[in-house]
Amino acid sequence: MQLTEVLRNKIRDHTYKPGEMIPSEEKLSKLYQVNRATVRKAIAELIKGKLLYAVPATGTFVSEPEKVTTAISAENKNLTFCWIIKAYGLSVLGPYHMDLLTAIQSELSNNNHLVFQDISKNAELQYSDHWSGYFLIGELPDNIIEKCYSSELPCVFIDSKPCNKMPSVISENYMGAKEAVKHLVDLGHKRIAYIHSDIESFVANERFRGYIDALKESGIPIDKNITAVGDMQVEGGIRATEKILKDAPDITAIFSVNDETAIGALKVMSHKGISVPKDISIIGFDDIGWSRHSIPPLTTVRIFRPELAFYSVELMMNMIERDHNTCAPTISMPTELIIRESTAPAKAGSPKEGVK
Repeated sequence: MQLTEVLRNKIRDHTYKPGEMIPSEEKLSKLYQVNRATVRKAIAELIKGKLLYAVPATGTFVSEPEKVTTAISAENKNLTFCWIIKAYGLSVLGPYHMDLLTAIQSELSNNNHLVFQDISKNAELQYSDHWSGYFLIGELPDNIIEKCYSSELPCVFIDSKPCNKMPSVISENYMGAKEAVKHLVDLGHKRIAYIHSDIESFVANERFRGYIDALKESGIPIDKNITAVGDMQVEGGIRATEKILKDAPDITAIFSVNDETAIGALKVMSHKGISVPKDISIIGFDDIGWSRHSIPPLTTVRIFRPELAFYSVELMMNMIERDHNTCAPTISMPTELIIRESTAPAKAGSPKEGVK
């Protein structure tokens, strides 16, 4: 029986009583022998079904009739929210952010709307009296954050963690990166290259920190010659991979800051006749749709975008119903290593061009 049904039955038979806080995600994970991602999904489904409700920075509770009414009231209003992102010169959003944008829009009820605002070209925030709150995505300039915050509208940060403890929903990028690198170490890899981002961001820094700490904990020396900077896109991944192969031809694996970068690495290997994963293993991050269709299918770290969107909207609605100035939690979402065909045990010796 799925965990959602198990918890639903526990609520119906009053094992978990109305108004009572259910066990933490960690406790539920141990009790039912499932990972935290599965627990988070089950709770999200039950919140959507109004059987549970979340109180930010406190816990998740079994719904009472008055709580259900409160939860519904914000959804039934005709609200408009502003999604703010800095696309850093991209002509279109990448697949990760498109998925996230679509997921947030689908989580908003039919009565509520989302307005898109990219501040890449125009650093000035366009303001409207009709907006009810801001979703701020990724790294944004301080002046934009300050304007949003000073507007006294609810602000929810996604994929960033402002130092002033504003409400945010993030994924466990550090732990996801550590798990990915340890997967490579367990396969016998010791020369593991890293392609990181040219943008200083919370997400990129956490993934790089996870890479470094995984190597240190495994007793593998840090070598700056096997790291390179990409641009979070395929072309940047190609350039960074070519640099790494030139500087360190003995690498046996590459961990990339995101999937698009990893796909760039795959293209380089295909062009040079280097077999993946026979000669070099490659791992990405995010689990975008492209990753399962690459050649070979890409091992990656999954970000649960529907759940990320769900908790972002849930947090926003809670802030609207309550005093948003007193609500500043950080909701951290687990990640999951998805093992596909781009990783394999390390091969002795350096990769050779033209070897299939």
